[in-house]
Amino acid sequence: MDTVTTLPAKLRRLKEARLRQHVASEKDSALANVKYYARLVQQYTDALEKAEEATAEKVEKWAEALFLLKRAGFKARTTTYGLDIAIDIKEKRLADVTRVLGHLDEATMDKEVVDGEKRLVRVSISPARYKFVTVRYVRKLKDGDQCRIVTTEVPARVEFALVCDR
Repeated sequence: MDTVTTLPAKLRRLKEARLRQHVASEKDSALANVKYYARLVQQYTDALEKAEEATAEKVEKWAEALFLLKRAGFKARTTTYGLDIAIDIKEKRLADVTRVLGHLDEATMDKEVVDGEKRLVRVSISPARYKFVTVRYVRKLKDGDQCRIVTTEVPARVEFALVCDR
């Protein structure tokens, strides 16, 4: 015996109305989800396009810096996976690097001891316009420099540390 045919007409109409209401609610919910995900996909698509544009600009700037360095006779090292350029120079060529790439940003400067006994320090610095370029050179500390090398003897070796006044 079929329960639908045995239900009173009023109850059948109530059941059908409830079914239509539930289907409409599910449909509205699904449509809201589709709209939400469509907005989300659009946001990610926009972000991807902006990232592609920014990357294209970075690569253009990278190629420009590499071209300028090579044209000026510097041997630049690059990585295969990133947009970093490094050059090792003699300190006397700093003016040449500045002419080619512009002002060197002292805020990017880093120093490390190369040979404590000889008072040699490696300086790394980047041009303000090309932050992805690292210019490295070795210089000998002089009396009166703001940095000095501190020697510490530990068992079986001597350690050197660079200490700067500012």
